[in-house]
Amino acid sequence: MLNLKKLDLSANKLNRLPKSLSKLKQLEYLDLHSNQFEHVPSFVEQLHKINYLDVSVNQLKAFPSNIYHLQGLEILKLDKNNISALPKKIRLLRQLKELHLFESGLKTIPADLGELS
Repeated sequence: MLNLKKLDLSANKLNRLPKSLSKLKQLEYLDLHSNQFEHVPSFVEQLHKINYLDVSVNQLKAFPSNIYHLQGLEILKLDKNNISALPKKIRLLRQLKELHLFESGLKTIPADLGELS
């Protein structure tokens, strides 16, 4: 399973994942939507090949701070959480092509959002 590229754990009742998943170094697609996560699992920052991350419909209260190391991240889905602001560091996600924030409670959008390439 160390060569696993896609992992879909959506629509469960998960609020944490085992750290052993950090061994999935080939993982490119991680779908955790419709669970009960308050934070993106900390080991995700070690999965450098991830280009798709879906944590929509969870219980996030802030933009996940542990994803800035995901330099290949192209699609980030955060819909239907409780994220009131986007951090300036979002510009570090240079490969980001899609950012989904539908019904996430945003109150402001930083000017840095325009710096995404």
